[in-house]
Amino acid sequence: MTAGAGTPAPALRGGGSLRALRKSQFAFLLWIFAPVLSLFIIIRVIPIFVILIFSFTNYSITKAFWRWTGLANFERLLGDDNFLVALWNSTVYVLVAVPAEILLGLFFAVLLSRRVRFESFYETLYFLPYIIPMVPAAIIWKWIYAPGSFGMANHY
Repeated sequence: MTAGAGTPAPALRGGGSLRALRKSQFAFLLWIFAPVLSLFIIIRVIPIFVILIFSFTNYSITKAFWRWTGLANFERLLGDDNFLVALWNSTVYVLVAVPAEILLGLFFAVLLSRRVRFESFYETLYFLPYIIPMVPAAIIWKWIYAPGSFGMANHY
């Protein structure tokens, strides 16, 4: 038998697009994503719009009424020296500290992935920030539950 020009092989299904999905599959996907999407809208999107609206008013929790102030809040904010200092500090932190932390973490990751001299010293330096807060917590709990009249829990 020879290989002739018979019927072509059927095309593979599944283009990966939404058009390739059937209506039942699309409805199923909507039912799957509806709870997550609704929670996202309730928890993230609606509060952003509420805060955006309140930023143009003189809203206060203690006042029953509020009035529209327009851009006056933003003018006052940009004129405040404390805000400008805080904005500068945040900018410096983002431009200096964040890349430094990323590079330091990458440096330790490379050191810990290889066999290097003083490997245990580098591991200690890496895990020290996780261990240090446990020590004061242990001392405080020991003080709370100390036997006799010394423990804080024994006074109640």
